Amino acid sequence: QTSLVSFFSKSTTEKKEISISEPVSSVVPLCLSSATDDTTPLVTTLTSSEVSDEMSSKKRKRRTEATKPKQNKRVKLKSPELELEKEPEGVALERPEPELEKEPEGEMTDYERDRLERIERNKRMLLSLGLNKAKGQANDKEKKAQSKKRIVVPPKQHCLRSRVKLPDFVHNQETKEKEHVESSEEEVEYEESNIGAYICSDAVENDEDVSRDEDDVLQGFLETKTQFYDSSLTRIYSMDYSPDGKLLVCGGHGGHVSIFGVKRKKMNGEVKGESGDEDQPLISSKLHKGWVSHVQFLSLEEMPNLLITSGNDKVVNIWDLNMQHRNQPKLVTTNSKLHTGGIFSMHHMDGKIITASKDSCVVYSDISPTGIVKRKTFNSHTSVVKCCRFRDSNTFASTGNDRSISVVDLRLALNENSDETGIDKIESLHDYCINDVTWHPTDENLLMSSGFGPTILLHDLRKTEKPLYEFKGHVKGQKTSTIYKPVFVNSGNSIVVAGPDSDILSLYNTKTGETTSRGIMGFSASNIIAKNNHLTIAHTKSVTMFKPLWKTAEVSNTEL
Repeated sequence: QTSLVSFFSKSTTEKKEISISEPVSSVVPLCLSSATDDTTPLVTTLTSSEVSDEMSSKKRKRRTEATKPKQNKRVKLKSPELELEKEPEGVALERPEPELEKEPEGEMTDYERDRLERIERNKRMLLSLGLNKAKGQANDKEKKAQSKKRIVVPPKQHCLRSRVKLPDFVHNQETKEKEHVESSEEEVEYEESNIGAYICSDAVENDEDVSRDEDDVLQGFLETKTQFYDSSLTRIYSMDYSPDGKLLVCGGHGGHVSIFGVKRKKMNGEVKGESGDEDQPLISSKLHKGWVSHVQFLSLEEMPNLLITSGNDKVVNIWDLNMQHRNQPKLVTTNSKLHTGGIFSMHHMDGKIITASKDSCVVYSDISPTGIVKRKTFNSHTSVVKCCRFRDSNTFASTGNDRSISVVDLRLALNENSDETGIDKIESLHDYCINDVTWHPTDENLLMSSGFGPTILLHDLRKTEKPLYEFKGHVKGQKTSTIYKPVFVNSGNSIVVAGPDSDILSLYNTKTGETTSRGIMGFSASNIIAKNNHLTIAHTKSVTMFKPLWKTAEVSNTEL
């Protein structure tokens, strides 16, 4: 094989071609320097080994020149001409030729020199752009100094009814917030909520009680047009009315809590319909990480709009509904150390709190100037405790999966000098787990219980060997897997229950133990409460109101 190499003579521009019979792999054209003789070509043919040695020598020389003192580099950058003509002489004077040809052992490799050169070049570029580390650190300090949180004074409340003296534990919580304000990263500004404005507005009742005689008998309930809706309430587990009856709170799945206004607004002397703005929640927010087990308004005259909540996240919170931030009420105090398991039930009365948990315990606490304080733990149950309810400030009942009911007298249970435990038990009158207990509203000796079985039992604490009455027919079959909660109405003379997994509403007479009526609601209920003989029934994302029907009212079975 042959290769043609083109070259030019120094004395003429005529192009000539020569043929080389040597193998191509050993011939490499390389331009070295100008010729001194007119007949000497500018292109010289070298073997591969000679070219390799020459390239290595050139490469080492260039890299050695790059590592010269910075003084030489500055001259090189300022004068390109000096770089081409004078720099090789300076290098020769500072570094003898033997050092360029031979690298002592332990000296940096070519790769390391290239790397150092790139690092120095990058540093110079960063300095020219002002992106040095020292400046960045100074900026960080300035930002931290500017991010200190200032104390924000809430705006004045325009509602005269909300200008009241706050309880001690509310003041103490605000003091703690001010003490830790420097360590807080995010500034929180609270504003007056929709609750205060709604309470101060001119409103009327949605449903008025029908005038009746004392001897009239409750026959059933009729659905009204009053309904409330919140798409966040996929399932409601607990509801409660404020002491003045103007607010309804609902809590349930996903830790979500919604508060509705249950009065219709009165404008220009006229009542504006039964549905409208009041159908949407005044406040709707996620207040717990787990599902909400209980919601209840605190019955404190000095501050009526305090809400207490509990959840499966083991936390009990107290909220100030008069103030809000991003549609979430202001947290007054909290306690997450009462139980080691999720809280299944909670009840408040006169500043005292009881909580029932999956850890098989019932904890008695009270609200003190320092917040929610744990006082005593009761271990009278052997499994999950699902419900606890005060009868009065000294007595409460609890029940759960062990199918027993405990009645506790706090006066004896908290007395260290007493020989009595203050705990009475009702054992195994239900065939399945008990999910709920409710005290009779007028007779302190009567207690109602219900579970997964087909019966509701009414107990007389003076004779606990067997129940006073058994009510049946609201459960399809012999067992259900859904928790349902019957309620007392008509001053305790009747019991109403929404059948689990059905749309049947049943009414029982507690004087005779008989069934008064049954009717179809048209939906399956998840929770039910009663106030002034009106029913509030929760179902998927909605709450519907029912009014009572007395004996004198004309009603058919399809309307019940």
